[in-house]
Amino acid sequence: MEKETTIFPFKNDPDLDPVYQSLNRITVILIAGCEKDDDSQISLALRLTAKLRRWLIESIVHDFSNYVLGSFPDPDSPELNVGIFSIEGRHDAINYLLEVKVFCQLLMVMALLNEGKGKYEYALKVAFASVVLLQYQERRTLDLMSTRLFFYFSYSAELVGKHGDARILLMDMYDIAIGRGVVVWQEVILHLLVRSYLLDNQFCQAEILLSQISKFQSSSNRQICCYHFYLGKIQTVQLKYPAARAALQTALLRAPDVAHGFRIQCTKWFTLACLLLGEIPKRGIFYQKGMVNALRPYLQLANAVRISDLELLRTTTERFKDRFKADQTSNVIMRLQHSAIRAGLRSINLSYSRISLAEIAIKLKIKSPDPVVDMENILAKAIRNGVVHAKLDHSRGLIVSKESEGIYSSNDPQIAFSSRIAFCFGIHSKAVRAIVPVNRGEKDCITLSKVTEEELEDLIADYEFDNLL
Repeated sequence: MEKETTIFPFKNDPDLDPVYQSLNRITVILIAGCEKDDDSQISLALRLTAKLRRWLIESIVHDFSNYVLGSFPDPDSPELNVGIFSIEGRHDAINYLLEVKVFCQLLMVMALLNEGKGKYEYALKVAFASVVLLQYQERRTLDLMSTRLFFYFSYSAELVGKHGDARILLMDMYDIAIGRGVVVWQEVILHLLVRSYLLDNQFCQAEILLSQISKFQSSSNRQICCYHFYLGKIQTVQLKYPAARAALQTALLRAPDVAHGFRIQCTKWFTLACLLLGEIPKRGIFYQKGMVNALRPYLQLANAVRISDLELLRTTTERFKDRFKADQTSNVIMRLQHSAIRAGLRSINLSYSRISLAEIAIKLKIKSPDPVVDMENILAKAIRNGVVHAKLDHSRGLIVSKESEGIYSSNDPQIAFSSRIAFCFGIHSKAVRAIVPVNRGEKDCITLSKVTEEELEDLIADYEFDNLL
């Protein structure tokens, strides 16, 4: 306790800004975790930092860093180009100054990203310098903070359009992680590389890297969610819709409720995977708290497919084309026209015992030079694929529906029941693998859990999920 007072003499000052008080408390927890080599306390400090992120500004972090470290380089300082910061200051006696210095760099990157577009370049410089510094430091107490710096380095490079250049450094760090045997680094860097390749639409390279991630039995819910999201996204593009829907559904089930940004992206791709399978998602997923505006274009797409209105589908696609382009879903949405046609054919097949091809073309609003011929080709393919149960009368230009059998006389109930059983067994096996035995002899862990329950009830998930993807 005496050491804390020496390092932070204004720690308990009631007149001090709450952000400074929080930073002091977090740094004390961080140093305590480093002294005991306790990853749980270091993780707690990082979760507290994530919660504090939205209130961080450059001036506050500068003042705090200057007090703790003695100095922090200016944006044009050559120190930012070589990755070496000055550590000479008022607190050279701190045994874990390196960890505190890396922590201050992490705070600065967060604060600069909060400042807006004008500070993105500076944030990238600080993040780059921090990652380069980590190349020459091999301390296990830095592992968890390093993963956060990797994320912010990749994210800031993405914001300034230099994610391709950032891949080179991330690949170097991945080689270093393999050499040192740091599994946490390997998993995080692989996810960042997959994300970078997906931004450039390089799905083959992303799939190869993703296959390497599957060998990690991660206990981090964040990494598991990322893995299933990227897997579902790649499989949707590769026309593997059933597998994509299952992966995206798993990511949605595991993602915390506070991770709005991540859940929005998952819901968008999950909606597309369902629509491309000919299924209509439940309306409730589009009306989740905090997601209504972001999911409105996809709700309109689902409505267009549900009522088989090709004109509405075209209008919606044209109206929100900029948002679809930003979400990288434009190419996938182009395939929805076939899903809308299939949904319309099923509805017509159930409603009419016989109907002419011309009337079907009018109902589905098929616009072409010869809609009857095109409709005949579409129906022939739909009948062959089992989309509709009917017979095509070419001579009279009619489609005659076959008498539909009861669903319980088919294998559909058994298939649905088997898929649900498989899903439940999968959840059970993952839960068993995620169980971590508790060492009840460590009193520090019990004390830390009490602090978490009393003061950190809303820190179930990390705040970085809002910026993820």
